Amino acid sequence: MASPFDKLISAISPEWGLRRAHARRVLAYYEAARVDKQRKQRRETGSGDAAVTRAGSALREQARHLEQNHDLSRGALQVLIANIVGPNGIGIEPQPRNAAGEIDDDLAAQILSLWRDWSERPEVTWSLDWPALQRQLCRAWLRDGEALAQILEGPVPLLDHGTRVPFSLEAIECDHLPWDLNSDSPNITAGVERNGWGRPVAFHLYKQHPGNVGSIKGFNFSLETKRVPASRMLHLKLADRIRQARGVSVFASVLG
Repeated sequence: MASPFDKLISAISPEWGLRRAHARRVLAYYEAARVDKQRKQRRETGSGDAAVTRAGSALREQARHLEQNHDLSRGALQVLIANIVGPNGIGIEPQPRNAAGEIDDDLAAQILSLWRDWSERPEVTWSLDWPALQRQLCRAWLRDGEALAQILEGPVPLLDHGTRVPFSLEAIECDHLPWDLNSDSPNITAGVERNGWGRPVAFHLYKQHPGNVGSIKGFNFSLETKRVPASRMLHLKLADRIRQARGVSVFASVLG
């Protein structure tokens, strides 16, 4: 409702009165910017990297605790995984074409045979088939906010690929990527080395799981890191902010 003063201004200068009325409506749209007893006006002013680096480790640990101790959290993860990966995993249907543009059925059959053989032992421990590996990586991606896998192809010292396809994945928990490894030269944020455009060029990983350091009697664990080129790494992450280097748990918004 216009005040007497607004009515006076509109009578003297309709254009000026219209601008005042418009400004009053715009201000009304942003009530969330006003501070009062009911509105604490909590803010996040840092970059995505700053926010995640501050809270990432704590959120991950709380999310793991929820999965281990609360059936609703475990059930929510199971539903998400079932809808993303499915019971049989994400597969392929080879459709190679010949020079005439027609599907080469014989070549497709050969590719499918190799794929099925590789799917039995896709990762270095030989303990997970392809659907199981996908489910485990998906679980880590959702719960921890990220998951890693190293690509190993061709002859690799001391590694038996176990299939006719010389290609394996090494699944790696994100704990191997240190939150506190930061540098200006080279540009490293929470263990992720990036170029001037923000593209990852390498990952600096602990050689052993940091959770084992000092916790297993008789074993000598250290926190040495190794640099792995980004071309050999798969990094699944849940990133809410542009150029965010690390991921954050899907449970982040409900923890507290």
